[in-house]
Formats: sequence, C-alpha cells, structure tokens
Amino acid sequence: MRRNTRIEPRPSPMRHAATAIRLAAAALAVAALAGCSESTRDTAPAVAQPPAPSWDPCVGIPDDLVRTAGLDPATKRKDIAAAPEPGWASCGWSNKDAALRVYFSESATAQQIREAQANHDFADVTLGDRTALQYRQDTGADCTLAFDTADGGQVRLRVDSRPLPADSPRSACELLRDTATPLVPVLPK
Repeated sequence: MRRNTRIEPRPSPMRHAATAIRLAAAALAVAALAGCSESTRDTAPAVAQPPAPSWDPCVGIPDDLVRTAGLDPATKRKDIAAAPEPGWASCGWSNKDAALRVYFSESATAQQIREAQANHDFADVTLGDRTALQYRQDTGADCTLAFDTADGGQVRLRVDSRPLPADSPRSACELLRDTATPLVPVLPK
C-alpha cells in the first residue's frame, strides 16, 4: 500500500535572508518606538553646544588689514585646528615665517588663561587703545595675546613662528605684537 506523503520543498537561502531582514527591521522599529516613550529616567541629559559666536574673525578682519599685518589674505583658513574649546570662532593666515590664528569666544576670561598650567610668561601689554594679556605656552615658538571684551568675551591672537635664530632681534611675542597692531581696531571691544 502506498502512503500519500507529501514532500515539502526546502526553503531557499533567499527566503531565509528575507525573513531575517524582516525580523531585524521589526526589532529596529520596536527599539525606535521604545525610544520615543516619555520616560527619560535612565538617560543622560543632552549636553548643549554653545551658540555660535557673534563675531567671525574671517569676516571681521578685512584683507587689506591682513596685508598690512604682513600676512597673505589668500592663506585664510576658517575654523582652523586648535581652537581652545567648542564655542570659539577661529580664522588663520600665514606668511613664510609665521602663522597667525585669531580666536573669538563669547565667554572666556583672563583668569582661565592664568590658571592653565601650560601658560607662562604673563605680561600686560597695550596695543593702540587696548590692553591685552600676553603669554606663552609650553608648545613651542609661539606667543598669544588675549583681549577681553566688554560683553565678557575674549579675542585671542596667537602667532606660531618658525624657530627664530638665536641672534634674532625679535622674539615670537614681539613678532605677534607687530603683526597684531594693525588688526586691533577691528577686534570686538
């Protein structure tokens, strides 16, 4: 006697893949919906990014002053590396001997500069009608000027120079003061 047996076809590998994809999509959808629940007890609060600064040195410093400062306007670089921290606008220019970086923040203080361990050789200097805190860092042949603004912000100008010869008549800070002087009138007060 013959049995009626039905032979089921084997599922194809493509059918397995399609099923796996549907299951993964369903799991993602459930996870996404769970993330939309009102409970936020177990989640860390989002860290707010500081607002963009109100002054941009790439826009606020005109090319003619960049040339007067001895720099090449064609070398302009926006948001250059090494901004002190988030919330700073930055721009830089260079010539064959040095690079000038200009940073602006709505909220920075001279006290923060004085407290940073890598900073040293502090001096109060006057350029035009502005007083600045001049300092050096442990990072090499550089010098920085920090101008406080009336609104609690700060503009920093930093020169990174090629190592000056031992018999050079100018230091990196003298080079910075000479370079920065023509720019002072357009810096935020």
